[in-house]
Parts: sequence; C-alpha cells; structure tokens
Amino acid sequence: AAAINAKFVPTAADIAKGKVKFTLTSKNNGSCAPVSKDVVVTMTTAPTVLAGTDQVVCADADGVKLTATSTVAGGVKWTSSGNGKFTSTNSAVGNIGSDTYVLSKQDTAARQVTLTIATVSNGKCKPATDKVVIKITPAPFVNAGPAAVAQCGDLTSVNLVGTIGNSRGGKWTSNGTGRFAPNDSTFTTAYLITSADSAKGKVNIVFSTTGVGTCKTYHDTLKLTIAPAPKVSVMEDFTICADKDTIRLSGTKTVAKGVLWTSTGKGTFAPSADNIDVVYKITKQDKLNGTVKFVMTATGIGTCKPVSDSLTVTITE
Repeated sequence: AAAINAKFVPTAADIAKGKVKFTLTSKNNGSCAPVSKDVVVTMTTAPTVLAGTDQVVCADADGVKLTATSTVAGGVKWTSSGNGKFTSTNSAVGNIGSDTYVLSKQDTAARQVTLTIATVSNGKCKPATDKVVIKITPAPFVNAGPAAVAQCGDLTSVNLVGTIGNSRGGKWTSNGTGRFAPNDSTFTTAYLITSADSAKGKVNIVFSTTGVGTCKTYHDTLKLTIAPAPKVSVMEDFTICADKDTIRLSGTKTVAKGVLWTSTGKGTFAPSADNIDVVYKITKQDKLNGTVKFVMTATGIGTCKPVSDSLTVTITE
C-alpha cells in the first residue's frame, strides 16, 4: 500500500495463523537511505455462543432450563423479551450458560418469550449473540363439580359431571370400592356406591387431567357423604277378640327423627299418632270390618326415601 494510512483485510489463513507482520518503509528519500518500521498484529479467535434449541413448555413449568455454550469469551449474559427472572441472579439478567428462566405472568399471557444470550469479557472482539424462543402452552384446569355432596344411603349411585381445559381428557378415581358407569373416562358418569362405601359414610371422588403433555397433572375432589338410610319395624300380625276396646301397638326406628301411625280403620291413636308406642281405640265399624291395617312411617328423614312398615290386626267375635 502506498498510503500512510491503510486498511488490511486478513485472509482465513492469516486468522488461522494468528499473527501478521506489517512493515512501513519510507519512499522518495532523496539522497537518504530508506527507513522502515515493523509492527506485529496478533489476532485472537472471535467468541462464539449458542443459545440452544427453541423449546415448548407449559405455563405451569417451575422454570425453563437453558443449555447455552460459549467459547473464548470470559462469560455470558442472558436477557429476556419478557419480565421473568433468571435463577442465577434472581433478576432479569442471567450470567451462566446453564441458567434457569422463571416465567412471569406476562410471559405466560403472551404465550411466547425470546431469551437472548451475549458473550461478555470479549477483549478486542465484538460480543457474539444468539437467541432461543420459548413457546408457552396454557396450563390445564379441572373441575369435578360441587366440592361436597351429601346424600342418603338408600341411593345406590351419585351422578358426576366434570369439566377440563387444555387437556386431552380426564379420569375419575375414588378411595371407595365402587365403580364408574359407563366408565371412568367420560366427563359425565355415575359412581356406583357399594355397601362398604355406605358403611364407611364417605368417599372422595377425584377427577384428574390426562394427556397434558409437558404440563403437570391437575386434580379436583368431590367429597361424597353418605348418611345412613332410615329404617322402621313394627309388630307381627296378630288377632284379638272383639270384646277388646283398644289395641296396643309398638315399633322401632333408626336414623329417622320420628314416626307417624296411620290406619285403615276409623279409630284414633293415643297419646298421639306420632308416638312410637301408641294405643288405638277400636270403633264399631272396625269390628264390623273384621281387620285393621296399621302403617308406621318414618318422619324427619331429610333427603332419604320414605320408609314404612305395616301389620294387620284381625278382630274376631
């Protein structure tokens, strides 16, 4: 080059060699001898960095694990297009290649975040950069219906209606001994209660997400409480003589708060029809009819089905 200031473009061979020697020599020196000066330029290898492959993660991920690699540079610096944090510094800037990025609500709402890594402590070199794109799928959700259901032990099943989102399917399970009909994988199904369930008095029925990919599995629980079914029992049929004016009746009950006596006759109950032990006053018409049927029905049974028991008294001359 003839100019005092010149630009030199190194070749690949120059870069591989790592050094280039330059000599500046004077010209048009007249009667003087030319003079020259040497300078050696050392070229260092440029830094490189690879951010890793793009990822697809769930919005419920505890963190996005990063696996960047770099050469030559003294370190790296991560930054984000969102506002999450890097665990190496618990801030918006990470400082190790194998860092973990914790998604923010803004990141998950945007469904995507771009993380950029750049080399630092590059000497005379420019920093190298690379990017990784993190796509974010919504987290699943699940609902098993009401949190609690209470029903009587005289029912043999409980109807279930579950809902899910961002999941391919759902599955019903329980800590009871019953089964699901038609199956445990339909959103609308029924749990068939066993005698063991009724004896225990409670069953937890759980609806869980399935086919969630990289997301966590979610569960929701319906707590089924089974109240004992009421029972009543009365005396066996019997016969009395028509010279009697009253009939003594008694029975037993469980669970029910009370009872109520009724009859096919025309008489009355003492002290009242809602006592479990009563005396029935026989009428002339009852004696003419020859029989009276008595029914004791449980009362105060909540949502349970009505239950009763009966007996027939025959009146003979």
